[in-house]
Amino acid sequence: MLGRLLFATFLLDVLAEECTRDADIVRQILTGDQGAVQPAGKDGPLVVDVGLEVTSMTTVAHTNTMNVDVIITRTWNDPSLYFAHLQPCRPYVNLFSYRSNLWIPELSFPVSNGVHKHGITLQLSRDGTLVHSARMRQNIPCKTSALDYPFGNTTCTLVWRNEVNSRDNQQMKWDNNALTKPLGENDIEQVGDLILLKVRLNHNELFRQNGVFDELTAVFTFRRGHYKILLLFFLPSMLFITISWLSLSLGPMAITRSILIIGSLVLLLIHYYTNMAGLPETTGVTSIDVWKVFSIVFVVAILLELVVVTCMASMGRSTKWTSCCHRRRRKGMYELEPLYEELNDLRTRTTRRTCGCCRYSALFLDCISLWISAAVFVLFTLLFFTRGQMIIKWLNEINLKTLNTL
Repeated sequence: MLGRLLFATFLLDVLAEECTRDADIVRQILTGDQGAVQPAGKDGPLVVDVGLEVTSMTTVAHTNTMNVDVIITRTWNDPSLYFAHLQPCRPYVNLFSYRSNLWIPELSFPVSNGVHKHGITLQLSRDGTLVHSARMRQNIPCKTSALDYPFGNTTCTLVWRNEVNSRDNQQMKWDNNALTKPLGENDIEQVGDLILLKVRLNHNELFRQNGVFDELTAVFTFRRGHYKILLLFFLPSMLFITISWLSLSLGPMAITRSILIIGSLVLLLIHYYTNMAGLPETTGVTSIDVWKVFSIVFVVAILLELVVVTCMASMGRSTKWTSCCHRRRRKGMYELEPLYEELNDLRTRTTRRTCGCCRYSALFLDCISLWISAAVFVLFTLLFFTRGQMIIKWLNEINLKTLNTL
């Protein structure tokens, strides 16, 4: 048994001496300008295959951007670096230390901010194929349509361009692995509050005065979760609006009503301020803006109704305005507490009481306001969730100059 192990070790040493080591291969192939200039293609311009693998994604809500961590690979063939005839010990050679002396196809990132590269590798296969790989973190812009916001889709676009060589000298295209599996083996289904729907890779041609250039784009399509928006944004605001609406049924409790209305208005403002931080910024009027304006106007209208009712009660105590309503009352007889006179004891009160016509008019106004405001809120809610896109489109297409002429 020991003899067999010694014989196998001797055989491996003999075979290792017959193959060429990596250092000797590099010394032989990197002579003169080999690998330092752009190689020519076989039957036309040089073709560079670009690979993409998305490893992680994070959203930046306040700037409507996304940080994407990707692995980009560039693969091309240089016949001058062919070394299969040298009988290499390995099928590839690591040229990372010599990358400054080699020609590498360049890519620009026109729409990205804060590009950070790391984990760079450069390998040469025995047939002269070079594979340059780098891990990059880029900040790419996202776009959300104002018509469908916040229920519509959000698209984030990653753009890579070849702005050095035109298509007559060099062509870039997505490789097959990127087209079939742009996410690689990474299971990315949700990024923050966004649900990833699909990844689409495109190839565009840029026509310029100095030639036609390649542009590679990766479009990430997201959708925001509907249930989270309904539960965390619309439902609390509806509850705050309902509090102010229910204050109309309290009748003469003017102080309590004012506290409820002002409290619901403050809660609405705090709610909108804290929840807008997680929503992306958009241009133009959105459905969120319309909902915020309507809810604030609705609560303010209820507050104005309370002001009108209070003024009616104040006018009802004036003998100048209500001389026709005053009648003599028998001593020792006490009526029911007048409407809109809160927490007053009639037996010890010395102030004037509100006349009956003003009290009943205020009560009638409260009843009418209660049902009309409910009908308005229900009608607006139905239109908002069924015809919201048409309303937003109309608001964004309003021309102020046209309104001035009218």
